[in-house]
Amino acid sequence: MRAAVYRRFGGPDVVRVEEVPTPAPGRGEVLVRVHASTVSAADHRARSRDVPRGLRVLASAGIGTFRPSRRVLGMDVAGVVEAVGPGATRFGPGDEVVAMLGGRCGGHAEYAVVPEGGAITRTPRGMTSEEAVTLVFGGITARAFLRQVDLRAGSTVLVTGASGAVGTAVVQLAAHAGARVTAVCRGTHREITDLPGLLRAATRRRSRGKRLVAGPGPWRAEDLAFVVALAEQGRYRAVADRTYDLSEVAEAHRFVDAGRKKGNVVLRIAGGGAPQQDGRSARTGRATSREAAS
Repeated sequence: MRAAVYRRFGGPDVVRVEEVPTPAPGRGEVLVRVHASTVSAADHRARSRDVPRGLRVLASAGIGTFRPSRRVLGMDVAGVVEAVGPGATRFGPGDEVVAMLGGRCGGHAEYAVVPEGGAITRTPRGMTSEEAVTLVFGGITARAFLRQVDLRAGSTVLVTGASGAVGTAVVQLAAHAGARVTAVCRGTHREITDLPGLLRAATRRRSRGKRLVAGPGPWRAEDLAFVVALAEQGRYRAVADRTYDLSEVAEAHRFVDAGRKKGNVVLRIAGGGAPQQDGRSARTGRATSREAAS
C-alpha cells in the first residue's frame, strides 16, 4: 500500500510517499481502506518534534527521542471497512466508518487498522469521507475537553486558538450546551470563527478562580458518535480549509506549519466515496477538487 512515511524529524520534506506492507487486523480489530484523513497541528508536532518544553520527556515516549517511533502520521481516518479480525462483530466489510486513531497514528496510508472497541463509528448520512473526516480530530478532542468541566446553560467558556480544528469544534459544542462563548484567534481568521450566534467579543483576559482546560484527553466512541449525530441533524459544522492528495502530503504539512489554517486540512487518500444515505456502504468514488491557494 502507499503511505506517507517519515524516518527522521524535520520539516515537511521529510515526509515521503512510499510503498509499505498492508497491515492485517488482529483480534478485535478492523482493517479500514482509508479514503481521507487530515493533517493536523498534532502531526506537525510529531513530525518536527516541536513540543512545549514541559512536555518533551512525555512526548519522547510517544513520538520518539532521536527517530520517530511511528513512521506514518495521521490521527484520524474516514473510509470503508475492508476486513475484520477474529472476534470483531460491530462492523463488517463494506461499512463506511470514521475513526480516531490517536497517538497510534497511521491514518496517512491507504489502509489502517482500528480497534473495534476504540473511537470508531459509522460515517454520517449524506457525507462523503472527505467531509466526514473533518468531524473527527476536532470534534472528539473538543468533546473530551468539555467533559472535564461542569458545562451547563449559562456557563462562560473562553476558547483560545478558536480558528483551528479543535477550536472551531469547542466553540460549537459549548454553544450547543447553552454556554456563553468567547473566542480568541488571530484577526485573519475572524471570518471562519464568526459562526452565527456563537461568538462574543474576543478578549485575552482571564479571571481568577476559573478552570483552564488544555492538553489531550481520552478518545471515546460515544464522543465521536455524539458529534456525528449533531452533524447529521445539521447542528454541527466541521470547518475544512483545503484538500490535498496523498502525493501532495509535504505541501499539506507546509501549509499547516505556516499556522494559517482555518479548521481542518484534508488529505485525500483514495476515492472519497459517495455520500452515505441509509447506513449502508456506498462504493462509488467521488472526490472534491482541491481549493486554490489563497
